Amino acid sequence: MAIKKDDIAITGTQGGITCYISQGRNIFRAASSLTGARVKKDPAFAGFRKSSNRMKEAAPIAASLYNQIPKEKKEFSLYRLLTGEAIKMIRDGVEKAIITQTLYDTYIAPVLEPMVIAKECADNYSEFKRPDSQHKMNAIVELPFISVRSHVEMISSSTSDLIYLGRVKGFRKLKIWLRPGG
Repeated sequence: MAIKKDDIAITGTQGGITCYISQGRNIFRAASSLTGARVKKDPAFAGFRKSSNRMKEAAPIAASLYNQIPKEKKEFSLYRLLTGEAIKMIRDGVEKAIITQTLYDTYIAPVLEPMVIAKECADNYSEFKRPDSQHKMNAIVELPFISVRSHVEMISSSTSDLIYLGRVKGFRKLKIWLRPGG
């Protein structure tokens, strides 16, 4: 595997060489012999296809549950958790309706319930408001089973921060990019 350190980057596959950008570096390697047709038909990939089908079933279940959460309470880690749990239940042969209800009761209801309690408390709070302005009420409880990451290190692994220059003459599958300020 070769790494090109320059302001010009190349992406694409041609002539047995694949060029791509990973973590801000332009990498060249031998192209893979694996094809989509082989993955779809070869018995060696039967387990992969089965797992992919489970994911195809689990993702809509997780998405429908995740979309019930208000925007300010959404954590993508919860979506991943829902998807993973749904895949496990599908693998164990549980029906979709039972999966949906179980995941809702376990993960979604506890997130929605504190919001309902907070609204009720806020409505009742106006009746029992203290005269001092420093008193504040915080009725929303953080749930321990949702892991929250305060920061995520973003590594550029795409061409979004590059300027597209064009194609390589004679090698139409290769694209040339320029790193700005490099």
